[in-house]
Amino acid sequence: MVSTSRVLTYPPPYYWVVGVGQRLAASLVGIEYADVGGRLASFILNFGTLLLLSLYMRRRNQWWGTFLLLVSTPMAVFMGIVINPNGWEITCGLVMAAVLSEAVWSRQSLGSDAWPKTTTLILVVASIALSLARPLGFVWATGLTVSAFALAPSVNRRLLVRVACAVAPGIVLGLLWALTYSTLAPGPVNGAVTSPPPVTHFAAWFAVSLLFLPLRLWQMFGVLGWLDTPAPVLLFSLNVLAWGALLIRLPPIRKAATMFGIFGIVILPSAIETMGWGSWPWWQGRYGLPFALGFVLLLLLRSGQLIPRTISIVSGFSLLSVGLMVWVNAARYDFGLNDYGLPASLAQQGISPARLWLSVAVGALLLLISGYLLVQGWRMGRDLRPSLEPEALSTSSPGR
Repeated sequence: MVSTSRVLTYPPPYYWVVGVGQRLAASLVGIEYADVGGRLASFILNFGTLLLLSLYMRRRNQWWGTFLLLVSTPMAVFMGIVINPNGWEITCGLVMAAVLSEAVWSRQSLGSDAWPKTTTLILVVASIALSLARPLGFVWATGLTVSAFALAPSVNRRLLVRVACAVAPGIVLGLLWALTYSTLAPGPVNGAVTSPPPVTHFAAWFAVSLLFLPLRLWQMFGVLGWLDTPAPVLLFSLNVLAWGALLIRLPPIRKAATMFGIFGIVILPSAIETMGWGSWPWWQGRYGLPFALGFVLLLLLRSGQLIPRTISIVSGFSLLSVGLMVWVNAARYDFGLNDYGLPASLAQQGISPARLWLSVAVGALLLLISGYLLVQGWRMGRDLRPSLEPEALSTSSPGR
């Protein structure tokens, strides 16, 4: 069943693509496969966009593929294959972060304000796509733009104006859509709250929301799906330790950039959740992934190539998490999981053998690639801890 009135509270481009996939599947195979057609359409759109971005980035940064693997959390991958615009929003956030790094930093490292026309066009399209992906898309687009300049070695006013003009159309369109067709946060639930509470209540709810940060991180990195397929505790702990090591090993950045990253990943989501006073608590960690993963990708594109061993090992852990979660998810749908995360019953199967073996094969392939990255990183020499100089940014564009 489709609720057209609810679907159209989102900008339509994403749902046009998904709708075409559903209708094609229904007409060619049968109505019972309409959902599969929508998922395939979403998969083609999201991963096709990342493939095109990779073709754009591969000559500009030799570490691009490893960086993309590193930010591919189980939740981010899952959202790209379901009929939900959050996955498209995450994809657009990664695209915009990558193009911003090229537009802002590469021009400065070369001492030029001239842009290739393709960079300008991609930045404009990425800004529009991200801003219109979901009601909060324009917020993440603004945050990534400011972050790119905060991480730059210097601020060129002329370049700042050019970037602002390129991203402004998308941000304005997203803001107008959010104000016209949707709300930025849910309102009262079932009329339970009829009037806003006192300001002191908002302050208290904001403080409580900040305490939910560990839960939000778990929702970002330790879940496949809508909180129903959690990662094993050991796997999630390894991921947290790996990401912690990565952030520690990265060269230092300006305090302003650090504070802005903390604001966008921690403070702003809690402020947005507090706005939804009538349906507390409603925020999920995946809502902030467009900015969080985009900001981390900016950090990697800025100086990740300076710590190759750490990057290779952490990307291996990231892919290990995705591969194992494919297996855990298949076991959940096929046999059910007990309290220890093990198959509950091997006697009754919930999905077809073809889907089970496909999941087993995909998980095995991801684990093999993960093992290669981990072994490669282990064999590398120990990373030095360099201080980031402005010249270091030019190493992100080999061959220029």
